[in-house]
Amino acid sequence: MGREESYLRSGRDSVDKIDGLIESCYDKLLKKVSEQGLTIGEFLKMIDMRMKVAAKEPGNKEFWDMLDKIRKAGLGEDKPKASTGRKQPAKARKEKAA
Repeated sequence: MGREESYLRSGRDSVDKIDGLIESCYDKLLKKVSEQGLTIGEFLKMIDMRMKVAAKEPGNKEFWDMLDKIRKAGLGEDKPKASTGRKQPAKARKEKAA
C-alpha cells in the first residue's frame, strides 16, 4: 500500500468514526427531546431563539465593539474602505500611480 493510499484510507476511517459519533449523539438527543414531547425542529428553534436573545445582552455589544476596534487597529485605519468589486481601467490605474 502506497503512502497516498494509506493517507486516504486513514482519512476515510476518521470520517467513518466521526459519522458514528454524530449518529450516536443524534440518537441520544432525539430520545431526550422526544421524552419532553418535542421535535428536533422545535429544539433547534429554542436554540435559535436563545441566540437571538443573548445577542441583545449588553456584554455582547461591548464584545463586538472590542472586536471592531481590534480589526480597525489591525487595518491601520478608522473605517474600512468600501469596495465596489470592480477594477479600475488600466488607464485610470496608470494615472493614479503617476
